[in-house]
Amino acid sequence: RQRKRRELVLEKLEGRMESLIVQGKEGETVNSSMFASSFMTFCIYPRFLLSPEDALFCSHFVKLLHRVKVPGFLTIELIDNIVNAVIGSLYCMTEDEAGNCSIFLNEIWKSVNSWRYDNDDFAATLKDTPGSQLSKEFAQEHGIEDHSLTSGITHDDYKAIYSRWHHKIGSAALGCLKSSEYMHTRAALIVLSRIVLVFPTQPKAGERILKTLGPLQGDDNERPDIRATAQGYCSQLTKARDEGMWKEENL
Repeated sequence: RQRKRRELVLEKLEGRMESLIVQGKEGETVNSSMFASSFMTFCIYPRFLLSPEDALFCSHFVKLLHRVKVPGFLTIELIDNIVNAVIGSLYCMTEDEAGNCSIFLNEIWKSVNSWRYDNDDFAATLKDTPGSQLSKEFAQEHGIEDHSLTSGITHDDYKAIYSRWHHKIGSAALGCLKSSEYMHTRAALIVLSRIVLVFPTQPKAGERILKTLGPLQGDDNERPDIRATAQGYCSQLTKARDEGMWKEENL
């Protein structure tokens, strides 16, 4: 029964996907700069922090809409909004919300990393899809040429965008780890420890995180739970580095 229901939903989605996102006056899909922020605000953000199941559902729903190539579904801009939402939420999350956020981010970042470091996967699942296209406003803001409006971004374009996302998440995480507020540090450690197999991938960010973990692991840390979590994450991060998770910056 569940399989039949799934097939029915997919069939209905594919049948209606041409009209899911606002169309232009001449029947052409408009790459609206409002789409990604609106979709994130009203469809994803209210749900992905609620529970592990909701977080997993949201990540798979995003991937599904990208995979079926819904016209006007600007995956790159949506991920940009996801990054901005996550780094803002890090400073006001509960422990449960941090755990749910890490599930959602981990699933999304698997694809983000694959498109960055696997040329074949980029060509097969992102290049020349609606998800690779940008709105004019986003392209201008990030200095990307007009080809991104119709044919989508190139791999070089994506590498530059990826580096900005990586830097944003790394900077926010470092800020939380250095914070004197207990929940800032706690939330960051929960999220980072659960995405350790997908983030960080750039050595500079990884080394900065390792350096920042040092004081949190010391015996003079009056918060034993923070100390234990920091020690555990440090071990995980070191293992990920030694197993080749960190890539060269210029790949």
